[in-house]
Amino acid sequence: MRHRVFGPSLLLAAGLVLTDALFGTTVFGLVMIVPTILANMAQTVALIRAPRVEGVSPVYLVASITTQALWAVWGVVVKDAGAIVGSVAGGLIVLFNLVWWALRQRGLRPFFATAVTPG
Repeated sequence: MRHRVFGPSLLLAAGLVLTDALFGTTVFGLVMIVPTILANMAQTVALIRAPRVEGVSPVYLVASITTQALWAVWGVVVKDAGAIVGSVAGGLIVLFNLVWWALRQRGLRPFFATAVTPG
């Protein structure tokens, strides 16, 4: 059972290490944008489409932006383009979610909402 979880994780880690070693930190940062986008996409779609958005935590969104900003600063300090690219991209996604959440709290209607039948 462990190999089903541990094996793919090792392969993914090896692929990321090879990406960094063969193509450099900037390409590594670009590759790491993909999981960031996928991780936040469900929340973004929900913020846009859901009839109500009370379940989204503004504290989490602000903490996420803060984390991405700290990684970006670290990337600038150590001159790591991959950290800068990944953290700025991630920060922009979370910033979009925070702004959209604030707009929804102020009355912006959902877009592309699916019809909900009562009962």
